[in-house]
Parts: sequence; structure tokens; C-alpha cells
Amino acid sequence: MLKLFKYLILPIFILWSFIFIFLFQFSFPIYIVEILPEIFLFAIISLSLLGLGRFILKILKLEMEILEKIVFSLSIGITTISIFTTILGFLGLLRRWVFLSLLSILFFSSIPTLISLSKELLEKLKNLKFVFNIEFIFLILTLFILFANLLFTLAPPIFYDSLEFHIAVPNYYILEGKIKYMEGNVFSNTPLYLQMLYLFGMLVRNEYLTPLLTFLMGFILILSLFSFGKRFLSLSYPSLPPLILLSLPLTSFLITTPAQDLPLSLFSFLTFYSYLIFKEDRKYGWLILTGVFLGFSIGIKYQGLYLLLLLPIFMLITGKVLRENIKLILIIFTIAFIISSPWFLKNIIYTGNPFYPMLFKFFGGRDWSDENNSRFIKDLHIKTPSQMLSLIYQVNFSSKIFGAGGIIGPVFLIFLPFYILGKRKVIGDSLFLITFLNLFPFLTTGNIRYSYFSIVILSLLISYGIEEFKVFKLLKIIMVLTVLIIVTLNSFLSFSHLNLVNPSLNLVLGNVEKNDYLKNNLPHYRGIDFINKDLPPDSR
Repeated sequence: MLKLFKYLILPIFILWSFIFIFLFQFSFPIYIVEILPEIFLFAIISLSLLGLGRFILKILKLEMEILEKIVFSLSIGITTISIFTTILGFLGLLRRWVFLSLLSILFFSSIPTLISLSKELLEKLKNLKFVFNIEFIFLILTLFILFANLLFTLAPPIFYDSLEFHIAVPNYYILEGKIKYMEGNVFSNTPLYLQMLYLFGMLVRNEYLTPLLTFLMGFILILSLFSFGKRFLSLSYPSLPPLILLSLPLTSFLITTPAQDLPLSLFSFLTFYSYLIFKEDRKYGWLILTGVFLGFSIGIKYQGLYLLLLLPIFMLITGKVLRENIKLILIIFTIAFIISSPWFLKNIIYTGNPFYPMLFKFFGGRDWSDENNSRFIKDLHIKTPSQMLSLIYQVNFSSKIFGAGGIIGPVFLIFLPFYILGKRKVIGDSLFLITFLNLFPFLTTGNIRYSYFSIVILSLLISYGIEEFKVFKLLKIIMVLTVLIIVTLNSFLSFSHLNLVNPSLNLVLGNVEKNDYLKNNLPHYRGIDFINKDLPPDSR
């Protein structure tokens, strides 16, 4: 009898505990418990992307340290699944069972790879010596801000741009079962690789996964800054660039919201990152990745085409042999063209304009007009010097443009002189030129989101500049204290502004119920809720 009880005690305890936890949750419903399936599936998707990407890197025979393995495995996993989803969309196979089957195959086939990566990561962590120093403080603050941002991604998306474009277009394709022409939404005929990633998450579960997938790309960007700073700039504070970037109100907005600007910046950065590793290792697998990331950037947003100018400039400055650089540029561009071409071919077939709705005067376009085109491009013009100065002031100190693009705060104005006056590297100066040239979208639209890639690079450069002057002990102390003050102020500003634009913490922390949250933040939700609840199905 005692032996039988010994075997039964564990299942009895689990069942007993579950009953009371269920009753407690029923009496005091906690929102996070409600979305545990989404969190679980997000973890499964992330691990599957990691395993898929690692498998592809092995095929390319590319080896690197563990942090870069995670960065490039996740990134190439995202590009692969987005491209594959696109193919399935054109084939008319946008079915939930297809994507659940695909995810299951990916996850279970990735388990050996994930175990191997876990062992390597644990071994790396065992060999680390944790010392309470400045870098440790920067790292803890980075992780804290990252976790705080994660909380904002757990609520249903409510940002208008996300709902009308980034979620609406994939949702239409899901309803139709395939990629097809969508009337009344001009953005459905732009490059859509990011929306294909969102579509993957929406078919596996629902739209709740879209902000989490955006957060995943933000996480990859943070890791890539850390690893890039260590490898190419020899930073002794590699957590400083991620900390500076994460503390910006602009970043808090972009990392928690389904939108194109952060993913575009991530894959733009990885384009340059891959090329620099190729220059060191001379393995053509890195050149292939450079072309893939370039093509994927173009396939996220037309703005990625600007990299076709920026990357050759960077290559010609950092390279030595002109003839070899031209050959490499042609290889990269060919790969990029193959990767990005589906969206331009789609536009030609559906609208007659490969760059729809841009260049309307040259190519025309379906369901578009001169009047629409004039209205669409009316704000695209070079600003006067006084307007440029005004824009620089606004993105640093004015909250009135937060909804249109965000705030970056004073950190770059304070510390950029340290980079300019210090001992600089060719890589740093080349990236600084790219930063300057990439401000063009900002200076023609007034929206700093469109030049977020420049902000990413500046986070690295000012961190390098700060380290150049750390030999002066008193100055080092003052600079570190200044960084901590700015990070603290920026973080408070980030979360206060973010809670105005996206008050999801009220839902996540249980201050409001989900239905009330949606009613308060989506004006049309009350009508839709009434239709769903009170009207017969055939009236919808």
C-alpha cells in the first residue's frame, strides 16, 4: 500500500495543485496566463528558426563564436522561412495545417542542433568570470530594459500602421488562401517579406505573435551590436551600444510594434556585418549571406534599394583592389536580385509597375492616379538648412513628433564629438560616412524612423569614442555617470511615451480586461464586437 502511495503521490499532487491554480485563475484572471499558448509557440518558432539557420550555416561551412552563431542562425532562419512562406503563398497553400506541419518538422529536426548549441553556450557561460564592474552594470541595465520592452509586446497590436498594413495584408492573404491582388490597400503592392514572417506567425496561431516576432528581430539586433563591437571595434564595454540603442524612446516604440523600420535596420546592418567577416575570412559563404541579407532588406521595404548605393561605397572605401571589389559587388547584387525579385515580378503582373506606387509617371499603375501620386510624394523633398536644424532639434528634444517617428534624446549630441576627436579606425570612419548618407530619408521626410539604421551605427561609434577617452580616469567616471543618467532619463521617457501610444501594460499587468482594452484603444472595435456577438453569421 505504501509503495502504491509512493507512486501516486506525484500525479495526485499535480492534479490537486492544478485544481486550485485553475480556481484562482478563474476567480482572478491573469492576462499573461491567457496568452501562454502564444508565448509557448513564440518560443517554439524562435528555436525552430535558430535550428534552421544553424543547419544552413553548416551547409555554407561557416563557423564562428557562439554569439555570432545565434545572431546569424536566427537571421538566416527568418529569411528562409519568409521566402518559403512567400512561395507557399504564390502556390495557394496558405493553410493552417500546412504551417503547423512545417513548424513541427522544423522544430523536431532542430532538436539535435539546439542541444549542441545549448552545450556550447553553457560551456561559454561556465568559462566567464563575472566581475562587478562597469560592463556588468551596463549588461544588467540592458537586460532590464529588454525585459521591460518585452512586456509591451504581450498585448494585441493596436498601432494603426500595424493594423492597416502589416497585419491587414497577411490576414487578407490568409482569408483568400493565397497571395493575390488586394484592392484598396496600396501598401499590399510593396515588398512584403516582413509581412510573410508575420503571416507565418498568424497562421500558426494569431496576430498576437506579430509584436513578439518584431521583438525577436530587436533582440537579434541587440546581440549583433554586442558581437560586432567586440569583434571589429575591440570594445571593452560591448554592452554599451545595445544599452544606448535600447534606452532610446524611438527603439522602445519600434521593438514593440509590428513595423518595417527595425527589421530593415537589422538586415541592413547584417549586410555590412557579413561583408566585413568575409573580408577577414575570405569564405564565399559570407559573401552569399551578404547578398541574401541585402536582397532580404530590399524585400522588406523599397528603402532597402538605397543599400545598392551605400554598400558599394563602403566596399570601395574599405577594399584595396578596385577590380576585385567590382567582381564582389556583381556577385552580391546578383544574389540580392534573385532574393528580392518575387515582389517586383508580382507588382509587374498585378499592377504593371515594378516599383508600385512609386515612379508612377514612368510606369503607371493599377488603381492609382496622378492625384494619388502627388498626394503620396508631397512631403518628399530636400529640407532647407533651417528645416534640417529644426529636425535635429525635434528628434532630440521635442515630443510632438513621437507619433510620427520617435525621439532619440541627447546622447548622440553629447558623445559624438568624442568619436570625431579620438583615434579612429577605417571601419569606423566608413560606417560614419554610411550613417551620414543614410540620413537622406530622414532629411526628405522628417521621420527619423526611416533613418533608424543610422541610429544603430551611431550607437556603436559613440561607444567607441567613449572608450577612446577612458584613459583619463576622471573623464571616464564623468562619462559613465553621464551615460547612466541619460539612459535612466531616456528609459523613463520611453516607457511613459510608449504607454501613451500603446498602453498595453495596463492589460498585461491586469489593470483592465482585454475587451475593455480593445474598446478603449480601437474606435471600430465596439461595432465589430456587436456584429460578432449580436448579429446572425450570414449578416457579417
